Amino acid sequence: MTKVTHKENHFVPKTFLKSWATKDAKEFLVYTLNLKNNFPRIQSTTSVAKKKNLYTLPLEFKTDDPKIVEHIIFKIWEDRWPSVLQGLKENKLTKDQLRDLKGFIIIQSFRTPKFEKENMEKIRLIADKETADLAFKYHYAFLGIQGFTDYIKDCTCEVLYINDIDNFICSDNPSTHWLLNNNNFTYINGIAVRRDLFGNPNYKIICPVTPKHLVILSPNLGIETSVTLKELCVFNKIAKEKIQLFNKMIEHGADKLLFAKNIYDFK
Repeated sequence: MTKVTHKENHFVPKTFLKSWATKDAKEFLVYTLNLKNNFPRIQSTTSVAKKKNLYTLPLEFKTDDPKIVEHIIFKIWEDRWPSVLQGLKENKLTKDQLRDLKGFIIIQSFRTPKFEKENMEKIRLIADKETADLAFKYHYAFLGIQGFTDYIKDCTCEVLYINDIDNFICSDNPSTHWLLNNNNFTYINGIAVRRDLFGNPNYKIICPVTPKHLVILSPNLGIETSVTLKELCVFNKIAKEKIQLFNKMIEHGADKLLFAKNIYDFK
């Protein structure tokens, strides 16, 4: 299949990674850990979490803009991210900031190579080759309009925050899907073929959003969306012993790289 060639796509936005980075001269530098060799490095945010033509759609879309997926599905949430960060720093979100926080996390959960690989494995088990290839080509656009649009509007949000020196780490696949049963989290892959999750109270989307904040999104199974923000978004201080648990979950959801504010956060 012929594709339009253009620059590499950052599947974890640089504006998002800046929260874990330190500015040096003209660059933002972040600690990284390669999961294949456990070798830590300091790298520029411009050089990590990117892949050539990850979002390039097939020419059958007949568009003159080869970056349509980036522009329409992803960029709108990235542009709103600085406002979300301001609300998180104050541990208080406006209605618009809450919408943009949820939207960013949900969209981020299916824009990475790991998501792509996991879903193709599942799709190929239940579909013939032609159907599987079609799902692979269009999965970004498909997921952008199927189900997740309403989920952004309706889901509830818990923001866990840290007040001491410990930090949440991040990864090259930061927004992940889980089932919570009896206080135990089970990782879900193949999310594109799971149509049963939006009505499951144990379904969670989890994402570290700064070194001091981690967000858990859950299906809204009864709360009216017209009620106060306090019922739709709750801020809770996390117990110290839970920080390492969530960092292990972030590591489990990663593809190849972990990111950290400080090197000692890689525990």
